[in-house]
Amino acid sequence: MRSIFCITLCASCCKCCKRKPVEVPERKDSVISKKKSLTPTTAPPPEEVKPKIDISLVEHSSHMKGAIPILPICLAWFCLILNCIAPGTGTVISGLLCLCIGIPRFSQKDGARPRIGAFIIDLIIGFSQFFTVLFCLVGWGWSIWWGIIMIKIARKHKRFKQLEAIEQASSLPGTNPNPRQRDPERR
Repeated sequence: MRSIFCITLCASCCKCCKRKPVEVPERKDSVISKKKSLTPTTAPPPEEVKPKIDISLVEHSSHMKGAIPILPICLAWFCLILNCIAPGTGTVISGLLCLCIGIPRFSQKDGARPRIGAFIIDLIIGFSQFFTVLFCLVGWGWSIWWGIIMIKIARKHKRFKQLEAIEQASSLPGTNPNPRQRDPERR
């Protein structure tokens, strides 16, 4: 019994059975581990700390409304006109424009995954708008409403950009944000 106990539980200490501990030979370093890794060891470039859009433009209540991209005003008007002519086409075009020009409103940060997600959601919504035209023109009203929301978002984003530009101009020393206002020191 003592030998079974010593073999199983005391194999590491080996004091009670008075045997010498078994030495495990060291492993030889392989040639592969000596070579340096082929992957770069530098850290990825840091992401932009400044958010892309204002927090009030971010849509927290639904992914459908978050998929309405922030577009330039002229493109938002173009999508609204397309939605008035053929329901859903402006929504699909806005999804395509979100891939390259627009900004999805899922979060303040911008990236590839939100853009592709907004594109897929806009495709589904655009086709839904087109196919629900048969039910008492519901899809037509839906697509016009969608275009109006795009224009409202574009205008709001433009106002935020203008305010941001004014704040930057006023923070720079020696610049006057209002060129018509006279400098009080020049009188």
